[in-house]
Amino acid sequence: MTQRVSTRTPSGRNGELIANSTRQRASDSFRVGKVRGDRRGDVWYLTYYEQGQRHRPRVGSDRKAAKQLAAQINGQLASHAPAVLSFQPVSIDDLRTRWRVVAARARLVADEAHESTVRPGAPDQDSRRQ
Repeated sequence: MTQRVSTRTPSGRNGELIANSTRQRASDSFRVGKVRGDRRGDVWYLTYYEQGQRHRPRVGSDRKAAKQLAAQINGQLASHAPAVLSFQPVSIDDLRTRWRVVAARARLVADEAHESTVRPGAPDQDSRRQ
C-alpha cells in the first residue's frame, strides 16, 4: 500500500499562495528603535512605552509618515524628552498661575514698547484730551 502525497500548493481565499500572504503580513509592521508600527486595515498605529505606560497613537494611512513619526518619537525617548504625542495633565490652578505669569510678561513688554515710542517732554495723548 503506497501513500499518496499531494503536490498541490495550499491557497488562500482568492487563490493566492499562502506564502504570499505571510510575506504580506511582514510588511504590515515595522520597528524604529523602541517604537513599533502596526497596520490594522488601512490605518497605522505606533506602539511605545514611556515611563512604564503603553502608548498606542493612531497615525493615519501613510506608512512613510508613520515611520517618520516613529523615528521622531524614538529619538525623544532615547534623549528622555517627552514624546511628541505625550500628555501631562495640568490642574486648573496651575494653568491660571501660568497664564498670569505670561500675561504679566506681555503687559511689561507692551509698556516698555510704548514708553520707548513716546518722546521725553512731549505731552501725552491722555493729557491733551482733558
